[in-house]
Amino acid sequence: MRVRSLATLLAGLLICGEAGAHSFYSKQCCDDRDCFPVDRISKRRDGGYDVIVKGKYIKVPRTFANTYLSGDMKYHICFREPLGAEPYAKCLYVPDIN
Repeated sequence: MRVRSLATLLAGLLICGEAGAHSFYSKQCCDDRDCFPVDRISKRRDGGYDVIVKGKYIKVPRTFANTYLSGDMKYHICFREPLGAEPYAKCLYVPDIN
């Protein structure tokens, strides 16, 4: 009985730790299922970003409204990839908004 309780407790801690890894993601914009640290990012001359994440290229326009301060001082992007269409950004997390 004690072993089962300990195993349940450990499993719960692992699940909670994983879910809270990037708790700064906005639920209005996205969630942990479609948000990822970027693999590569570059700022374009026009002020937008070119992002590579999970092998996909996403162009984020300069006028993109859903840009937030990152909770871990790294770049993250939340994106969707509709069937038969190009992936697009839902929100972008940056280390410094200025």
